[in-house]
Amino acid sequence: MKAVYEVRHTSGLTPEQIRLTEEYYKNFENSGATLSPEAKERYRELSMELSKATLAFGQNSLRETNAFEWLITDKIDLLGLATDLYGLKFMRNSDIQLYHPEVEAYEVFDENGDFLSVLYTDFHPREGKRSGAWMTSYKWMPTPSPFSRRRVFLIRELLIRSESIS
Repeated sequence: MKAVYEVRHTSGLTPEQIRLTEEYYKNFENSGATLSPEAKERYRELSMELSKATLAFGQNSLRETNAFEWLITDKIDLLGLATDLYGLKFMRNSDIQLYHPEVEAYEVFDENGDFLSVLYTDFHPREGKRSGAWMTSYKWMPTPSPFSRRRVFLIRELLIRSESIS
């Protein structure tokens, strides 16, 4: 490799071939191929240490990520995520007829105050309710209508450490 590298400018190579030869030689050197036997041994030791440190860092990062918990106990905080991210505003409407006393209805407005939809939240586990998180749209209007309102249901049993969040 070194012999080809040393004559790259006088051997009739094209500019592209010269650049390729230089890149290969740089990688060759960076991998420790041109080091003395003692330096190669030290390079191998350092590479092993770096490999172990990289693995430990990844495992520590994963452990900390998996251990992270964010407990939201207030539904307004949960809705606040959509406010922070998308500028949506939520106004609870207790005049809307609900299918269960634990369900809450919110009118959703964009940042300009224009009505978007009604959001029903149902976060409590109970007999007869399927578990897990799901969403449904009971009435879909492809175009806005003054006679109908879009309705979105956000249904999730919020359980953290077997404690129900109210």
